[in-house]
Amino acid sequence: MSLESQLLAWVKSKGRTIVQQVAVKNVDLNALTASLVSCIQSAMPPALASGFTASANVSRGGDGTASISLEFENKTRVGFTKPVYDIYGLFTQGWDYDPAIAPYGIWHGRRVRARPSYVGQAFVQSGVDAWKASLPSGVEADVQIVNRLYT
Repeated sequence: MSLESQLLAWVKSKGRTIVQQVAVKNVDLNALTASLVSCIQSAMPPALASGFTASANVSRGGDGTASISLEFENKTRVGFTKPVYDIYGLFTQGWDYDPAIAPYGIWHGRRVRARPSYVGQAFVQSGVDAWKASLPSGVEADVQIVNRLYT
């Protein structure tokens, strides 16, 4: 299967968050993937960072490239008036509620009401950019963010 068809398949697959393509000449892909997750976690708002995890699927291509696909875990928050199905996307995009109807619920064991407004931060994109800047010499990344919710 060509890289282009793999990317198309990931785009169509439900829940895929990020796809990265990087050159892999003598590169430890596990360390590279852990570094990517760490960079995203470092860029996210502190309220989210402690619960952030991601699972990775890494596949090597025959042409000296690899694809890293991340799936964010623990995205859903169900303790609120209505479930938040992707808390990372919500913080990326931001929100603006009427204060009287802002969601409320249990967060870290306490009853809280959401802030009426929040200016979104593209922390996933910032983390990916920091990761790209930290790559070792000779390793190039062509980043494809599949889920536009995070940009």
